[in-house]
Amino acid sequence: MTMFATTHFANAASATPSPIQSLIIINPGNKTYNTETLPFYITLQYAINVPKGGMVKSVSYSINGEPNVTITETTNFLNITSYGHYNLTLYALDHLGNIKASETTFFTVTLKHDLNGDGTVDIFDAIILLNSYGASTEDPNYNEAADFDSDGFVNLYDAVDFLSEYKKSW
Repeated sequence: MTMFATTHFANAASATPSPIQSLIIINPGNKTYNTETLPFYITLQYAINVPKGGMVKSVSYSINGEPNVTITETTNFLNITSYGHYNLTLYALDHLGNIKASETTFFTVTLKHDLNGDGTVDIFDAIILLNSYGASTEDPNYNEAADFDSDGFVNLYDAVDFLSEYKKSW
């Protein structure tokens, strides 16, 4: 299940209201990811009557309270440099000096085969894999997270893939 972080904002208390009505993080969502490259999707919603000079001046994000990184039209992915727990907040600054912030999204980046999310690929993850072994998407025992090659079957290919990270930790 994917959970999306969406936020709607009231206008800032200033003489001229902000044209930015909402700033929404679509992806990453509040979940665990088994990859270090995350697709990055956001949405800015504007007021219908944008005051003159009230366009967005910049949009940026901050991960784990680090300094803001400006988002450009070519920002498509968040490049996470290590496994761990993260929080992401977006900020938008309009030409009037109003700043809007999104709700913070919390997500985890872990090893691909860390099925229980404890930071280690071990026997407990192997048990989760084995509980789904032989299952396909139609079976109640099918576990999408254990289908590492996303072919709709948890099989020998997935078990061999699993062994590539066995006993690794973050």
